[in-house]
Amino acid sequence: MKSNLGLLIKSLMLAGFLLCPVPVFAEDSANQKNVVTEHSSGLWPDEITLDGQVFKKDQLNQAFLDAVFIADVLNKRGEQLVLGIPVEMPRDWILHPETLKVGYPWLYPHVYPQDGLPRTLSANKWVKPVRISFGMPNGLKPYVPNKMLGTDTLFYSNVNVEEIERFFDTPVAHDIVNDISEISSVLNDLTGLNVSFKNSDAESADVKGFGIQINFITMDKNLEKYRFKARDLRGFVSAYVGRFMVFRGDTEDYIKTGFPFTPVSAKQVDGYILSNSKNEIQAAVCYIWIGHEPEMIKALVRECLIRSLGLPGAMRMNFAQRPVPVSYLTLWNDPEKWSESYRSQVKTPSELSEFDQYMIRTLYNPAIKPGMDYVAAQRILLGTEY
Repeated sequence: MKSNLGLLIKSLMLAGFLLCPVPVFAEDSANQKNVVTEHSSGLWPDEITLDGQVFKKDQLNQAFLDAVFIADVLNKRGEQLVLGIPVEMPRDWILHPETLKVGYPWLYPHVYPQDGLPRTLSANKWVKPVRISFGMPNGLKPYVPNKMLGTDTLFYSNVNVEEIERFFDTPVAHDIVNDISEISSVLNDLTGLNVSFKNSDAESADVKGFGIQINFITMDKNLEKYRFKARDLRGFVSAYVGRFMVFRGDTEDYIKTGFPFTPVSAKQVDGYILSNSKNEIQAAVCYIWIGHEPEMIKALVRECLIRSLGLPGAMRMNFAQRPVPVSYLTLWNDPEKWSESYRSQVKTPSELSEFDQYMIRTLYNPAIKPGMDYVAAQRILLGTEY
């Protein structure tokens, strides 16, 4: 019976009925969803049709490598790495290890990674349930206030909190909430993980809730160059015992486990992922200016969600072949970064495309392990020994 079925499938393929093989999904004995069946020659098919466009194996491979494997780290300022912190520091300074561990336990392991650093040029993946929410853990308040930490809390500087609160009452904010709810369900199926969206502060006191944190920010409209990536604006500030501690552009510089999104471009979503020593993603943070046009805000939120899964790099199709995918993983908002022959083909996505979904499925194939370098991954993707 099995041999007859095999002959039938081969006959259909030869007849042209089974073109462009698509990854097959099944549930294993542990009910793990979305396990991608490998092709005999690797994970990539010779070609595949996505969003009505035909992509070759080499295009898929280069796009995936660009998006997943990056060498940039969050604690890099220009050409200089922020490698240490003052050896002698006051106990009331928020970055003192004991103070940080008590007040901000979600931040502590990324400033003081006791088990070592994640590897660059390696795959980063979530292996635990993913929670999407607005703002930062516990509203950037310390979990255990004490005499050293004081009663103050982290607050916004160069950000109008009342304006953000009004933003959440707008139609675009309501659309975003609905969009995230729908996308989280899709991501749940693509990754095989429990991806959920919490649109409330009900669980804000739970340190385990640190997941994908979407932060909406405001700024003076004359600050044109910071519209997309505003790290140098020093947006989040803490005030403790008469001293100021800047989160954006200061505290973030001391985070040693972060991988920034598309550092080659100033026009894509602003954010980063945080991983442990095994390159298992622990959290992701995004910042989006509410002054953009509604469709741009929605697009940046979608890009944030996709990149937060472990696809931080700038995916560029540097081939003589066409086409350019409609994808949030490209530099879709920065056509000047593309060669002139491609610019007319670069389009702003309006939804999670088949191409995006294919890249996410591939990353969350069990054969691609957290911490796997791009050479080992390419062997699996192409089915080769090199």
